[in-house]
Amino acid sequence: MPPMPVYYVGKGTQFRVLDMFDGTNQAVYDAALDRLDSQLSLTELADARMAAPTEHASLSETDVKHFRKDWLKDWWPNLNVELVLRGGIRKALQVALPNDERATLLPVEALWVCADEEVFHVYVNEGPHQVTVIIFTPPPKYEEQPLPRHIFEERIWVVKTRDDWDDTYDTLTAPSIVRLNPGAEWPILIERQLHYAVTDPPGPVES
Repeated sequence: MPPMPVYYVGKGTQFRVLDMFDGTNQAVYDAALDRLDSQLSLTELADARMAAPTEHASLSETDVKHFRKDWLKDWWPNLNVELVLRGGIRKALQVALPNDERATLLPVEALWVCADEEVFHVYVNEGPHQVTVIIFTPPPKYEEQPLPRHIFEERIWVVKTRDDWDDTYDTLTAPSIVRLNPGAEWPILIERQLHYAVTDPPGPVES
């Protein structure tokens, strides 16, 4: 996957659906936990979400197809993705509920971190203001690089030293790279908004 050398950080439409857990309605959390504890598969739950979208939680047919084919089947076939993902989301919702130490319901925010490690983990962090979920995966196993339909800009920015492969991005579609220390010879510090190509099947092409 040339445009994504060894890592990717993003959110995208797959985990934007968790924005429905915004800390305002515990009944939404309780209903989701009941569904996660049922015999329904994650694909069936995704189909149900597509059929009954809310202000914060909508999935398109393409999203569900991508989730079923790529996330749950093709990309990481031997890493028990559905089992781990289901358990991780369940744990995040449980942690977000009011408890003996905290009377408030916390919102849930999810991020996908892809690194050159052969593990599929879900990390759940309880902070003072939200529960952060990190889905940590290996690079997807693409049979072939699909052509992008359009570029989706994440509401995430990266500040880092410039890598050689930063110059390989398509400047017609990639958000511009801003140099933060123009007077320095090295290291070159840059800022860039994260983005990826929405494809069929969709998948990240940049970090």
